Amino acid sequence: MSSLGLLGAMMRTSIAGTRYAVSGTTNSTGEVAIKLNYFVLRTNDMRASKAFYGGLFAGAGLQTTSPSDRMTCWLAEDFAFAIATPLDERPATNGNGTTVGFSVAVKEDVQRVHGLALELGGTCQGAPGQCGPKFSAYVRDLGGNRLCLSD
Repeated sequence: MSSLGLLGAMMRTSIAGTRYAVSGTTNSTGEVAIKLNYFVLRTNDMRASKAFYGGLFAGAGLQTTSPSDRMTCWLAEDFAFAIATPLDERPATNGNGTTVGFSVAVKEDVQRVHGLALELGGTCQGAPGQCGPKFSAYVRDLGGNRLCLSD
């Protein structure tokens, strides 16, 4: 894996819920190897969401692309995250119980990225602290989607 910066190489995404896809291949023991392929959060305000996630991912070495007016993606070798307006044109809603988890390497980075998310307009859903075996912090983005930052 290439060096991708703070939220790149350290970002192994653990996702529960919302829209996702997985890819799988059979390894040498015959087991299916599965990994997350991408994650898309829907938004009602593309401009605000693009500013929030653009700021959050700044300096992470991620490629940003907008294949259409309704979608923006942040990409790396093993990372694909996007925001998009809903295809059905109905309002986007955040998932009840859905959390997008980002690993940001060490405790100090959890604290720093949590602070950055708040500066970008996010709201605190759990201050940085020990949560089971992980040091974690929780925020909601501008659309109310819950994000976890952990070591």
